[in-house]
Amino acid sequence: MPGPSAYLFSPFSSADLCTTLLSLLATFVASGAGLGGGGLLVPLFVFSGFDARHAVPLSEATIFGSMITNLVFNLQKSHPISKNRPLIDFDAAMMLEPSTLVGTIVGVVLNRLLPEWSIVGLLVLLLSYASIRTFNKGLRTYAKENLEASRQMSINASAGVKENKNSAMERIDEATPIAQASTRQRLLDEDSRPSTTLLLLLFLVWLLLTGSSFIKKIFTQIKCGSQTYWELTFIPVVGCIAFLGFAKIRIVSKCTLKHQTGYRLVKGDIDWREGVNKFP
Repeated sequence: MPGPSAYLFSPFSSADLCTTLLSLLATFVASGAGLGGGGLLVPLFVFSGFDARHAVPLSEATIFGSMITNLVFNLQKSHPISKNRPLIDFDAAMMLEPSTLVGTIVGVVLNRLLPEWSIVGLLVLLLSYASIRTFNKGLRTYAKENLEASRQMSINASAGVKENKNSAMERIDEATPIAQASTRQRLLDEDSRPSTTLLLLLFLVWLLLTGSSFIKKIFTQIKCGSQTYWELTFIPVVGCIAFLGFAKIRIVSKCTLKHQTGYRLVKGDIDWREGVNKFP
């Protein structure tokens, strides 16, 4: 007799239907709020009867579909202030993605090694912390939006006062040296599209991670816990660290050059200069 996972829709109970609809609603909320979705889906799957060990990978599979849809739509959007730039901050993505991949590798290993009660405890701590952070950020955003709305009303009410909105395209002053102006224009052009080199290298790191997982699955003689198993598990970690170091050098150098040429960062930009690292 086949196990409960042998068939996808047979039997399809009312509880399955309810979980499916709630998952759909959770992904809607997560996409609209800019959340990853795991903070909503993992508790939902746990309450639906899945144990924590299976709820986590199931939420990741669910998020993957939502992530692809968000990526397709966001690639078509431009920066709200700097119209010549894409909505996605690819520099930030290049700096954060290697750490995400390393965390995924470690998380998968811990998911197999740790007992279920510890996984549930870690989930409670993490989701509680994330909920508090999100709630506090919502309050700060609400207060900030009210303050900006009041300020805008005061500006509109003042006769002859016009708000000076800096254009997203950096203006090249006449007094700016030609070399600096040329460099600044080159930086503007680079910001209008992601770095092909970094994207290709990140894709190769992802292939390394995926390939090591497939090798462990295909070659049954590689036993779990053997030296070869752990080598295949942590070789992608070395690739992620190497990519992060390379990306940091390029992005920090570019941000330093922006500062030297008078390139003004717009609201929401991260100052990646060494020793500064100012986040919005």
